[in-house]
Amino acid sequence: MQDLQRRGYTVAQVVLDYGDVCQTITEMAVEVDAPISTSDFQILDQCLEEAIASAVTAFEVEHSR
Repeated sequence: MQDLQRRGYTVAQVVLDYGDVCQTITEMAVEVDAPISTSDFQILDQCLEEAIASAVTAFEVEHSR
């Protein structure tokens, strides 16, 4: 997150970008007719949620100093 902040990204932009990653993966799977199981989608969603939480936590730590 620190690197992204130095590049001028806001926390909101990072969170939205993670959402875009999920959307893009889903759209690509549909385009190539690759099925995504419920389990696979749940794993993807969990990974993205953890990445978002880590980014927000890093931002909070950096700004509480």
